[in-house]
Amino acid sequence: MKLIRKSNIEKESYRPGNYRLYNAKGKMIYTGSSKRVKHRLEALLYGRADYAQVDGKDGLRHQAKYYDVEYMPIKEARWKEKKAKIRCKFNRL
Repeated sequence: MKLIRKSNIEKESYRPGNYRLYNAKGKMIYTGSSKRVKHRLEALLYGRADYAQVDGKDGLRHQAKYYDVEYMPIKEARWKEKKAKIRCKFNRL
């Protein structure tokens, strides 16, 4: 897991993949897939994400402290996201 901070996100790639967000205790609270993972993480970091526009997800940005990324083809990333989201607090809203 990596700390959500600008210096870490700058090292990521715009490639497709699956990303997971964790709270301060290391519990996974959100998983997603994106065609451009770095763009999605930047949106989270700077508050440009749609998380604030979806009821109940506005707290996600403040609770997310860590992330990890797995790069893969987008179809595979979406399949992995679908399997993992039942365990995540903010995916069930």
